[in-house]
Amino acid sequence: SFWACVLDKLEDAGADPGVSPLPERFTSPAAYYSSLATLVLAESRALARNAWWRHSYRTCSAKIGARTSGQPGKIAKQRGVDRKLLSFKVLISSPGREWPTLRTAWLVELKPAGAHEAALFLVERAAVNPGYGQDMSVCLCGFAPKSWGWEDESAADAVLAAEARPVEDLVPSLRMWTACCLAPKLPFLHQIIGAQEAKHQV
Repeated sequence: SFWACVLDKLEDAGADPGVSPLPERFTSPAAYYSSLATLVLAESRALARNAWWRHSYRTCSAKIGARTSGQPGKIAKQRGVDRKLLSFKVLISSPGREWPTLRTAWLVELKPAGAHEAALFLVERAAVNPGYGQDMSVCLCGFAPKSWGWEDESAADAVLAAEARPVEDLVPSLRMWTACCLAPKLPFLHQIIGAQEAKHQV
């Protein structure tokens, strides 16, 4: 769900979830975790956009493998995501020394040959990199712009030439999002949410 919630309509800042100042007290643990999840999501989307504009890494040639599509996840649907999430493998040709190890939740910009616009995808499974100067294989997921024409599933198996570059590491955001979704029942949670302790009268 994290992938879908971050990447859905990312280019539109107006689609970001509205974030209000956190209250001094929360009505329940569920309200606490829900508020934090919304905050993490809003920050993740803003971080992704800002990093996309910086162009900190150079592009490398790549090959996009067969694409499959699936549901974005229950939490993503609850947050209004109604598009199918694409998953596919990308083979990146000899990334430079400055390229980071693309672990899960790294943002990657992808632009197929002939496309007029690029798009961001998230690493779904960590990259397999045999070493400097060797090709890198990585599994990505996300949403393709309509201009790419990927709605035609009959061409989903075609191998496509592309350019790719790393954008930003969202692993810390993924960890915070996961914690909010798991909503652990901590023994001191009542103190975190500001619940008043029970008072005993003698």
